[in-house]
Amino acid sequence: MITKMTTKTVVGGLVLGAAMLASGAASAQDWRGNGYGYRDQRAIDAELIGSTCSGQRGQAMENHLNREVRDGRINRYKASQIHRQIDQLQYREQIECRQRDWGAARNIGKDYISLRVWIDREAANGYSFRPRNRGW
Repeated sequence: MITKMTTKTVVGGLVLGAAMLASGAASAQDWRGNGYGYRDQRAIDAELIGSTCSGQRGQAMENHLNREVRDGRINRYKASQIHRQIDQLQYREQIECRQRDWGAARNIGKDYISLRVWIDREAANGYSFRPRNRGW
């Protein structure tokens, strides 16, 4: 026996499903129809690949990390963990860019973004050490 509550739940689910299907179809039409989404994604991918394969991304990340350590916002232990990850990405970057594996290079670019977030999160946690001015 179907209760009122079950009927309302089923009808609500059907309505929600139909709405999601309609919005998905509209999104697919925009994605394929006018090409805006596709072109935007291609531009983003090209930027990730270009910045990754330039060889400067890892160095910029190391400079940022070193500045956060020098300013006392990240402790040296955590910095060494992050630095190892940067080194691994730089190694992968050299291989994938040399082999012209653009999909892998794009993913490495995304990994660099994740590392930047990690560095910023660690710095925001407010490691309390502040280096003393030793007159240098």
